[in-house]
Amino acid sequence: AARADRAVRARPTLMPPRRRNGLIDHAGRVALNAYQLAGATVWACEVLGFYFLFAPSVDDAGARVGAMIAYGALAATATVAFFSAAATDPKARVADGEEDDAKEKMLYCRFCEATVYAGAKHCRDCDKCVDGFDHHCKWLNNCVGVRNYRSFFCARECDVYASERTSGRRDVFARVVGER
Repeated sequence: AARADRAVRARPTLMPPRRRNGLIDHAGRVALNAYQLAGATVWACEVLGFYFLFAPSVDDAGARVGAMIAYGALAATATVAFFSAAATDPKARVADGEEDDAKEKMLYCRFCEATVYAGAKHCRDCDKCVDGFDHHCKWLNNCVGVRNYRSFFCARECDVYASERTSGRRDVFARVVGER
C-alpha cells in the first residue's frame, strides 16, 4: 500500500527528479556527470603541465617564482569560482501572496506549477525555474542565472587566461611577470 501511495504522489513526467545544484542530486548525494569528470581531468593535467613543463623552462629564477605564484593564484581562483557556480542553486524565487501591483511582474510556470517572478525561465535539464536564466552549462551540470553568473564568468575567464599560459601564449604571460 505504501509503494502504491508513493507512486501516486510521484511526478507524472519523464524528466529526472530536480537536482539541488550541479554537484548534489535530489537525494543529497554528490553526483558528478561525465563532463565534470572530464573537465576536472583536463584542468588537473593543465595545472600539472604548467608546474612541471612550463615553469622549469623559465631561466630567470625570479620570473619563474613570479609565474608560479601568478598561475597558482589564477588556478585557485578558477577552481573556487567553478565550485561556487556549480554548488549555487539558481532556482527562481517563488512568489507568495504579493501585493496587486507586483502581480504584473509574475509568471506562472506550468512545469513547476508555481508562480515565479518575471525574468525566470524553466530549464528542462534541471526541471526548475531559474531567475535571469542564461543557459544550462553541461560542464557545471547546473543552470547559469542571476545567482551564479558572476562565479561562472570568473571561472570561465580565469580558465581561458590560464589555458593561454599553457598553450604556447608564453609571450603574453612573460610580459605580465616581467620575463625578458
